Amino acid sequence: MIKKTLIALGLCLSFSSFSTLEEGMFPLSELHRVDLEKAGLKLPLKSIYNPEGTSLVQALVRVGGCTGSFVSNEGLIITNHHCAFGAVAAASDPEHDYITEGFMAKERSKEIPTSIKARITASYEDVSAQVLNGLNAISDPAARSMKLDANIEQLVKDEQAKHPDLLIEVSEMLQGKSYTLFRYQELKDIRLVYVPQRSIGEFGGESDNWVWPRHTGDFSFMRAYVGKDGQPAEYAEDNIPYTPKEFLKINPNGVKENDFVFILGYPGRTYRNQPAQFLEYQNTYQMPYISQWFDFQIEQMQELGREDKALEIAFASRIKRLANTTKNYKGKMQGLQRTSVIADRKKDDEGLMAMVNNDPALKNEYGTVFQEIDQIYQEKLATAQRDLWLGQVFSSSGLFFSAGYVANRQEAYKDVKKADRDNFIAMEFVNRAATLKRNGSIAHPELEKRLIKALLYYGATLPEGQRPASLEAFSKESDIKESIDAFVEKNYAKSLFSNTEKYTEMLEKSPAKLMKVKDPFMEIAGDLWTQLMKYQDAEKKRQDALTILLPKMIDIRQMYQKSTFLPDANSTLRFTYGYIRGYSPADAEVHNPFTHVKGILEKASNSGDYYLEEYIQKLLESADPMSIVCFLYNLDTTGGNSGSPIMDDKGQLVGVNFDRAYTATINDFAWNEEYSRSIGVDIRYVLLIVKELGKGDHLLKEMGV
Repeated sequence: MIKKTLIALGLCLSFSSFSTLEEGMFPLSELHRVDLEKAGLKLPLKSIYNPEGTSLVQALVRVGGCTGSFVSNEGLIITNHHCAFGAVAAASDPEHDYITEGFMAKERSKEIPTSIKARITASYEDVSAQVLNGLNAISDPAARSMKLDANIEQLVKDEQAKHPDLLIEVSEMLQGKSYTLFRYQELKDIRLVYVPQRSIGEFGGESDNWVWPRHTGDFSFMRAYVGKDGQPAEYAEDNIPYTPKEFLKINPNGVKENDFVFILGYPGRTYRNQPAQFLEYQNTYQMPYISQWFDFQIEQMQELGREDKALEIAFASRIKRLANTTKNYKGKMQGLQRTSVIADRKKDDEGLMAMVNNDPALKNEYGTVFQEIDQIYQEKLATAQRDLWLGQVFSSSGLFFSAGYVANRQEAYKDVKKADRDNFIAMEFVNRAATLKRNGSIAHPELEKRLIKALLYYGATLPEGQRPASLEAFSKESDIKESIDAFVEKNYAKSLFSNTEKYTEMLEKSPAKLMKVKDPFMEIAGDLWTQLMKYQDAEKKRQDALTILLPKMIDIRQMYQKSTFLPDANSTLRFTYGYIRGYSPADAEVHNPFTHVKGILEKASNSGDYYLEEYIQKLLESADPMSIVCFLYNLDTTGGNSGSPIMDDKGQLVGVNFDRAYTATINDFAWNEEYSRSIGVDIRYVLLIVKELGKGDHLLKEMGV
């Protein structure tokens, strides 16, 4: 598998300099740069990562898009409640509502299989020379990109042949400059062991999401299984628990203020030291549009699910995913407005340009870099509203995806020779059937209609010059919304693509018939599909150009700052460290670093985000009111660090990372100790809930507590 971390829509890999010891998501290869002993670590460096033996790295596991850690020698994994949420929702129904009621497997045979895959970092090596081989001789951006992709593909293929039992990926660390090959052991049988009640695992709901103080038991337990021969295998009843090379020991005494702590995990994406135009695009277009559109979807699903328990369960995972993103984006926008990050970035870029212009040698080599980057972004900003909307049309509506794809393939089919038509059908439909069914699925007819109406209205009201021709007729109506609503209501039931069962049957049994289908949505969807393809082609050219320009910007910045750079987070294993600390996010507002059980009882309600069952309230009333629930620390984390183990100076587990404070959502763009705080659930609260609420003495015994 190739993992090239050049991201669509201009989200290109960047880098971060570190000016303080606490800042930085360090690759394992960079740990030697930091004096961790002076910082407070009481372990030798090889205890964290030892390429020649076992270390804490072997206790780390990437669980889906999150991080987890082994806490027993029988494959028991601790991660977040929200990381298990999709699997819990998939296992639930109105009769077995594990989302609300929680789930505890009292014995191994009761553990619930999931579709989650997990991976452990086996080893890594720098392969920059191999990846960049031959690129300097190529000046054309598109050809250069193709050569880079080919180099990576060949490298992965060769490595996979050497290690057929491992998953191989090449990750771009510094764009156009540094590449690392990672070897992963993939575990394919992951089962649910314990997930607390939703009122515990999600206490505070969206009201408290990305907020401090928190009183959330955001944790869960899973177990990894392998085949009877000890090798990774798909689910089978007679699989056996995986035996990790290392697992974390638990410190039931927890931590106190100012204690040293560190995290190993798989942080997702950061975008630090991007040019100022990147931040402007995010702040002005991408984050406002996506957050508003996600809010609309959430409102529709919540409304439809209020009177239908099955729908509520079916929508739960999607609502949670969208809600997390939209609040994160709102936090970032607030952060960009309250700080000088964009202004500082502009000032930095001006400083870089001045340095280049004042040095004839630099000017000769780098003189047009920033002008070319600016030109690319000006082109991108000119149609940003349309392009963001086009992406959502086909990712939000199964009907539009199917109608658009079929309409586009019908046009191509006209130019296919008769002798080649069977092969065309096989390539475009038979071989892609699984993807087409997945992307064309419809969660609920009424929801689908509401989304289509909203998407068409947005498209019909785009600024002139960005509005697609197929929607011009709607835009000329006196009441655009009424006209669109009437069109959808009249034609939805007539559409083949609104009937998932009928469409799927045709796709599987007689795909050639799709070349003759006439559908009321195909004219619009086909036009929008064509527009999307044109946008993607233009975006590909912009990205190809940036693969040459951004490495040059890195060169300039390194000369300007005369400092060492760390790569941005890119879902590869990283180390970050810091201290248990409160903070003051605003004038006259002071946050202590710990929350307590008494805070749960003060918030508890019989409805809403702070709903807490009466029997759980009584259980917590019998506990020490000052028992710690969650805590703050100034580590450098981002998405993907969810579920990461928080470890003390001896490498023992003291908590599970699950969130950042609202002011810290801007960390993805810039890190500052003053406002950057991450949030974890304290291991003492985890143990309390497992023992008293989950009646999980068998798990405590397994973990050696």
